[in-house]
Amino acid sequence: MLKNIAKNFSSLIVSQVIYKLLSFLAIAYAARHIGDAAFGQLSFALYFGILFFAMSDIGMSEVYILEAAGNRQNEKKSMGICIGNRIIFSAAAFILLYACAFFLSNSRDLFFLIFLIGAAMIIDSATFFLRSVFRAREQMEYEAVSIILEGAVKLFAIAAALIIFKNSLFFLGVAFLLSSTASFLITALICKNNFLLVKPVFKLDHFLSFSKRGLPFAVIGFLSVVSLKIDTIMLAKMSGDYIAGWYGAAVRLLEAILIIPITSATVLFPVVSRLYNKSVKSFLKVYKVSLMASFVVGVFLAAAMYFGAGL
Repeated sequence: MLKNIAKNFSSLIVSQVIYKLLSFLAIAYAARHIGDAAFGQLSFALYFGILFFAMSDIGMSEVYILEAAGNRQNEKKSMGICIGNRIIFSAAAFILLYACAFFLSNSRDLFFLIFLIGAAMIIDSATFFLRSVFRAREQMEYEAVSIILEGAVKLFAIAAALIIFKNSLFFLGVAFLLSSTASFLITALICKNNFLLVKPVFKLDHFLSFSKRGLPFAVIGFLSVVSLKIDTIMLAKMSGDYIAGWYGAAVRLLEAILIIPITSATVLFPVVSRLYNKSVKSFLKVYKVSLMASFVVGVFLAAAMYFGAGL
């Protein structure tokens, strides 16, 4: 078990580092070409769009892992129900996204940027759900491949849009949407060829049951996103796009540190879900050890950030 956890953790941590590097290059390239004010609008659209990422999933990724981890018999049924629920919530998220883009934008370019990037985030959420198949089976090397390809496609699309269309915010938003769509199709193809991909199931009792189970995860995810992104959104509205652009660039550097705890939680969640169904004693043992390890690493990272900030 420890060997498998180490393999999954190393696969994901390497892929996340590569993805963050590719994303940093893409964002840095965009910031250099579109200017401070336009980059502030881009930061606002990205951070605001992430809210719809959480809204369109409603905890279905976690519910699927809980149902399918260590129990192959529940995979197809659970995936069909989760996909059906996600389609309903994603449709509602698209409608809300259009309304928010209309009321929050003060220009045509910003409206399209918010809508296109928000739509890209909703598609990214669907990609994130498909990766839960790899997590449930604890074969996260497939997720690592998907993540790296996503970063490469995004960098290429953003660079191409900025070069061909001369720094247009509209086509920059189109680049985000197309790269997210390509990443979704690549991940869906990996799922179909190596694991499973089933048709959605629409039944009221299943919808209510799975939505109820996913709600706590949805609330946690939504509040986590809000706590990390709301400052940039508020800053853009109160102080303007120029200040938000500089602040957003600094925050992105700090967000890289979150790779370690997020990856640890991603790797351990299907393990503890499987153990809970088989042995509560083993579940508690792994839970306590992982919690202590996360605390120690968190204290070390916090100290490193504090003392390294002045360097």
